Amino acid sequence: MNVVVAGSYEAMSIHLATHLFSVLRDLPAESVVLLRAPRNPSEPVGKVEAVAAQMATDLHLYVELCFPPIAGGREGVFKRDYTMVERADMVVAYFSPDKIMDGGTGHLIEAAINRDIPTEAWRLDEDGRLERVGDWP
Repeated sequence: MNVVVAGSYEAMSIHLATHLFSVLRDLPAESVVLLRAPRNPSEPVGKVEAVAAQMATDLHLYVELCFPPIAGGREGVFKRDYTMVERADMVVAYFSPDKIMDGGTGHLIEAAINRDIPTEAWRLDEDGRLERVGDWP
């Protein structure tokens, strides 16, 4: 099973980490966790992606960082997102309180919904608790 995990760049809380662990823990063996990587390989990944990578590794799942093409700017980032979604069996996304369905993570969710990929979207509230903001189908 291929699962895309993504989050708004600064999104993280103990509630998010606990939920993410339960999602990853319940994946079948041999699953691949697909994570977005930045355009510049020397830049760090987002907090959700960093925590997901560590958890998936600890759970003996495969981790694949997906970089956008070197050239292409924003269009390259969109292409990376589409490629990830086309490989995915499921997409799970987390949004910070001020970024609900916004930015690149929102684009990833939209791409998954447009391709009928099962999708879950979660939002952190101001206290760091998770609220489900949508799923597909």
